[in-house]
Amino acid sequence: MKNFESIDRREEIKKVLLEQCSELTQTQIQALTEQLAQEKARAISEEQTRHHNELARIESDFNGRLAQEKQKIEVTNLSNTQKEIEKSQSEIASTLSHYAKTKAEQNHGKLQLMKSKLQNFFLQSLQKI
Repeated sequence: MKNFESIDRREEIKKVLLEQCSELTQTQIQALTEQLAQEKARAISEEQTRHHNELARIESDFNGRLAQEKQKIEVTNLSNTQKEIEKSQSEIASTLSHYAKTKAEQNHGKLQLMKSKLQNFFLQSLQKI
């Protein structure tokens, strides 16, 4: 009977130890699960921060390049506008010069005609005297 008691006692001890191991394993699993969740959350947060910083850098770089390109376009537009103004001024000067020359020729023609008429008038007047 002592053997049975001893066997029963051993079985009880074995059962208690198994329960304790099971509890310990469950506690360890829970602790590891919590630690894993925290590590995962930290890694996600770090990755989001890294992505955010990278996007901010890319946006800043893009805005800088965009500003440079806008400035290049403005300079090109100003240069083109300046060329157009100079071309227009040259055309206006040429047109005015041509107009002045034409007017001078017309006025010279009129003066020659008036001179001729005056000469004829004086010749006729002198012939009458």
